[in-house]
Amino acid sequence: MRSRARINDSGAIVGTATYSGTNTAIAAGSHGVMLVPMDLVVQTAPGSGQYQTIDAPPLFPNDDGVGRGPSPSQSSPNPKGVFVALSADLTTTAVGTMTATIGGPGGNFYGTLTETAANSGIFVDANNTVTLTLPVGTTTSSTAVNTLNATVNSTSLGFNNATVSLVESGAESLYFYCPSQSARSYRWVGDCRHT
Repeated sequence: MRSRARINDSGAIVGTATYSGTNTAIAAGSHGVMLVPMDLVVQTAPGSGQYQTIDAPPLFPNDDGVGRGPSPSQSSPNPKGVFVALSADLTTTAVGTMTATIGGPGGNFYGTLTETAANSGIFVDANNTVTLTLPVGTTTSSTAVNTLNATVNSTSLGFNNATVSLVESGAESLYFYCPSQSARSYRWVGDCRHT
């Protein structure tokens, strides 16, 4: 194995660093610093728990994206966005209502979805053009951040059994959204991926 340059190859415990900046909270001049020997490592395979030492940090680790997130379904394209605001916590004894914003390849929907009966889990709009279905018995709690696993059907929006996982933005916010990670930008975006 060849030797690698590490931070603090000399093995010293302390060293000095000179500060000459404009921050008046730090005095100009030499300062003692603790030197810690360490290697830079990367995980050999995502989720493996195995690491290897590297000579320099890569700007972007090698990753082909395989195995990241759910595989796309041929039955329905990914929703552009699903956002739901419940009017109250869901219970098994009362009819639930929600305001939904759903963007699909065939268009967008914004309106009220009402449960067809208490504990049915089936929410429809007044014109029966959009159906959002939750598992029977789905409830939400004001003391936790809730997740709703929903199926969206709408011919006008272009959805046929598109399933999404909706996450509450905070305990008792009653606002749910469909987060997804963009492989290009490594940030959360409103485009949701169905499972």
